[in-house]
Amino acid sequence: MKKTTTEPVVRSVSDIHLAYIPFSHSTASGLVFAVAGYVIARPLTNSPVLTMPVGTAVVSHLILDLYACARHAPGAGIDQPKLGLGLYGGTPFSAIVIENVYGAFCWWMYQGSRPLLVVILLFNVANLSLLSNAVPARKHCLPGAPC
Repeated sequence: MKKTTTEPVVRSVSDIHLAYIPFSHSTASGLVFAVAGYVIARPLTNSPVLTMPVGTAVVSHLILDLYACARHAPGAGIDQPKLGLGLYGGTPFSAIVIENVYGAFCWWMYQGSRPLLVVILLFNVANLSLLSNAVPARKHCLPGAPC
């Protein structure tokens, strides 16, 4: 069973800790879920071109977790060393830059429309207030904060 803990006051996502998530966020399960998503979506779309974004989305979640989140993702199993660079807690502005570059790359790779690119970039920037205490925002409804 997964377990999440928080600091007494939550000011940003760096105050939320994924203490025990052995299956949903391990690198091995991320790869298994990506392949499973591809295998399940393939007969539904009957097109490898339309199915690739499904597998890519799952793998991208794993990649973004590994660089952005604190060390919580186990390698191949429950007792493996925890992985993660912790950019959300240490340098959230660099995390936003990386997420925007990654979002723009995916948009370019799948030949998205210009409005979609604007939405991708704006949604990533909108998350900045949750990633950093330096950006003031209405965070009073986060867990551990008086709402």
